[in-house]
Amino acid sequence: MGILLGMGTVLCAIVMLIQKQSIVRQPSSNASISTQISDAESKRKLSTGRNTTIKNIFKVPRDDSRDQIQVNPEECLQAEKEFKTFLNTFRASINADVSRHVSKLLEQLEPIRGSNIDQASMIVQDFYHNLSNRISNNPMYSNLPLKIKESLLNSVERFITTCIYFWAFASPTTDDENVDLKLQEKIRSLHWVSPYLLDSPINPNSPEELTHLDLATFALIKVNTLLASEDKLSQIVQCCRSVFDALKVHYRNYTVITQQYLCNPTNNISQASTCDCDMPSRNNDTSTTQNDVLNSVNKVVEEYTANADDFLPTLIWVVLSSNPPLIYSNLQFIMRFANQNRLNSGEAGYFFTNLSCAVHFLRNLTHESLSLSEEDFSRCMKKGLVLVRRSGEPLSEDEKLLMDNGIRLSDLEDSLNDLNTKLESTESDMKRFHEYFHQEVKQIRTSIPLKVLHRVNQVDKMNHY
Repeated sequence: MGILLGMGTVLCAIVMLIQKQSIVRQPSSNASISTQISDAESKRKLSTGRNTTIKNIFKVPRDDSRDQIQVNPEECLQAEKEFKTFLNTFRASINADVSRHVSKLLEQLEPIRGSNIDQASMIVQDFYHNLSNRISNNPMYSNLPLKIKESLLNSVERFITTCIYFWAFASPTTDDENVDLKLQEKIRSLHWVSPYLLDSPINPNSPEELTHLDLATFALIKVNTLLASEDKLSQIVQCCRSVFDALKVHYRNYTVITQQYLCNPTNNISQASTCDCDMPSRNNDTSTTQNDVLNSVNKVVEEYTANADDFLPTLIWVVLSSNPPLIYSNLQFIMRFANQNRLNSGEAGYFFTNLSCAVHFLRNLTHESLSLSEEDFSRCMKKGLVLVRRSGEPLSEDEKLLMDNGIRLSDLEDSLNDLNTKLESTESDMKRFHEYFHQEVKQIRTSIPLKVLHRVNQVDKMNHY
C-alpha cells in the first residue's frame, strides 16, 4: 500500500511538472505566432504599397484645363504587358534584375511626380546611364549580342516614358503649353511665307514633290498622338526622310528640265526633236560645247543633291505649313526623358536636332530672319500679302505690277476699313445726339409748360380778317 501511494505521489508530481512546463512554454509559442503574423502583415502592407504605387503610376490625371490627347489607361497596362512579355524572353536572372531596377526607378519618381520635372529628368537620365553600364559590364549580360542589349534598353525606355507620360508631358509646372500656344498663333500669322523666302528650293506646286511633303506633314502631326519617346522619334525620322525624298525629286526634275532646255532646237545646240545628247552634230564644236555644258550641269546638280543645306529651310517650311499641335511640348518631352545616347548620335539624333532648330527659328522669327524690310514684314503679317521677291531684289515687269497692285489693294482695304470705322462713329454720335435732343426738349416742356393766355374764338377770328 505504501509503495502504491509513493508511486501515485510520483506520478502526480510528474503530471504537475509537465503542466507547469507547458504553461511556461505557452507565452513563447504565442510570441512566435505573433511574430509570424506581424511579418505576414508587414509583407502584405509592403505588397499593397507596391500595388498602390503601380496604380498611381498608371492613373490618368483629370485636368480639363489641359488641352492634350486623352489616352485610356488600358494603353499603359498594355505597355506593361508587352514589357513583361519581352522580359520573359530572357533568362530569369536578367528578367529579375531589370524588373528590380525599373521598379526601383518608378518608386523613386513617385514622390516627385508632377512637381519637379527637371529633377525627374535627371533621375531618368541617370537611370539610363547606370543601366547601360550595367548591361555592358555585368557578367550576367555578357552573352547577349549588341543588338539584343540595345533592344533591351529601348524596351525599358518605351515602358518608362509610357508610364510617366500622363504627368511628365506638358506638366503644369513648366511653360511648355504657353510656348506652344504662342507658337501656333505665330505660325498661323506666317502662312504667307513661301519656300523661296526661307531659301528652300522646293516647289509645292509640283505633284511629285507635294506627295513627299504631305507624308512629312502627316508624320509630324502624328508625333503628338503617341506616348513613348521612341515612337515620337520614329515619326520625326519618317518626316525628315520624306523631306529629303522631296528634295531628291526636285533635283531630279531640275536635271531633266535643264537637259531638255539645252537640247531644245531654239537654243541652236541640237536640231533633234528629242533630247539625244550623244548623237553627232554637224558642227563638232557645237557638239563639244553641248556635252561640256551638260556635264557641268550634271556635276552641279550632283553637288546640290549631296548638299544638306537645303534640308533645314525645307523642314522649316513643312513645320509652317503643317502647324503641328504641341510640337514644342513633344520636343521637350523627348529631350527630358528619351535616352540621351539616342539623341546625341545617329540618324534620329541628327533629325531631332534639325527639328529643334526649325522650331527655335520660328519662335524667334523677325523681318531680319527673312531678309525683309520691316515695312514689308509688317504688311505681310497684317494682311498676309505674299512676296515674290525680297526687299531690294530686282523685279520683272510682271512681278513689279503684281507687287504694286497687291500693295495698292492692301492700302485701299486699309482706307476702306478706316472709312467704315469713321462712318460707324459718326452714326453713333448722331444717334446719341438725337436721344439727347429729345430728352432736353422733354425736360424743357416739363419744367416750362406752355400756357395759352387768350383763346380766340371762330367769330373773332373771322372779324379780324
